[in-house]
Amino acid sequence: MIGAIFLTGCGWLYESGASANNGTDTSDLDLFMIPFEATNQHEETITEQDMDGEYSVVNMAFTRCPSVCMMLTPNMAQVQSGLENEGIDASLYTFSVDPEFDTPERLVSYGEAYAADFESWHFLTGYDLEVIQEIATESFNTIVQPAEDDIMHTTYFFILDPDNQVIRFYDGLENDVSPIVEDLKGLTTENES
Repeated sequence: MIGAIFLTGCGWLYESGASANNGTDTSDLDLFMIPFEATNQHEETITEQDMDGEYSVVNMAFTRCPSVCMMLTPNMAQVQSGLENEGIDASLYTFSVDPEFDTPERLVSYGEAYAADFESWHFLTGYDLEVIQEIATESFNTIVQPAEDDIMHTTYFFILDPDNQVIRFYDGLENDVSPIVEDLKGLTTENES
């Protein structure tokens, strides 16, 4: 059942109808961030090792997305704001599913349009389509697939623990991001004990 949920792509847009019910535990699936090398909006190299030792929130989007990204990215900005308001130490990573088009310069402009705090939110590019497809499949049990005038990708937000295990996922189209913030608050408090 969980595998079927992850393989929905852009949810309502691609006729799946599946929902993350805003908070699904995936720790029993043994999904981990696979090794990768990317470039962030400041042309810095980012790898899976940069995620080690902290909680991370991960999603996928692209700057010329004609549909769901216009909801995903503002919701991720709300996650960032909620984490900052609660004093929660976690980083955000948005993987571009259109890395050939999404240059670091475009990602800076895109992030600025959503008031991203680049200290903790990394917009990633610098790999090819096959790499992001492998990350989607191997790390998140989902897909990235070019479609006519669009790129099908997951609309979920994923929480990774300090060991880079994917432990929860959420409906990124849901405007109420408080379950993500509350779960991270609980996880970080639990981890400090």
